[in-house]
Amino acid sequence: MNKKFTGLSGGWGHPPLASANGRCLHRLFDISQKFKQFLSLAILLILSLSAAAQQLRIAPSPLYRDPVYDGAADPVMVYNHAEKSWWMLYTQRRANAQTSDVAYCYGTNIGVATSIDNGKTFVYKGALDLDFEPGVNTFWAPDVIYEKGVYHMYLAYIEGVRNHWAVPQK
Repeated sequence: MNKKFTGLSGGWGHPPLASANGRCLHRLFDISQKFKQFLSLAILLILSLSAAAQQLRIAPSPLYRDPVYDGAADPVMVYNHAEKSWWMLYTQRRANAQTSDVAYCYGTNIGVATSIDNGKTFVYKGALDLDFEPGVNTFWAPDVIYEKGVYHMYLAYIEGVRNHWAVPQK
């Protein structure tokens, strides 16, 4: 079989297509049908997405307020497999504390709030007891990894409470 390609033929070894004014009618019809199918599916998708969007609710802002200091910052969400609930651990920023300069950012604990409704509402559970050095210290930005049944928490630790961002030289 001679596989010679010509512009108006059906391509490599395919029979020629009917043509009018230099156009391949069969191919135009095929493309037109595929476009109509694509357009129909796109319209159905848009309609279904708009219906789903109408069922979504707008989350309150802020989503959660720490009841002690009003400053939940740096949150991390972790699923508690034992309690079947979501836990939010966060820097318990002392936003309502009357302090000099940036001292409200120091002396912070890691707060815990839980949700049994997949994050729609949270209930304050308290702060983690991380005291391992004497005095008031600073704990920031927790992160939790769950691996092989064990939770591993990582966080930033700063000894003491400061009034300025600069780190004192020892």
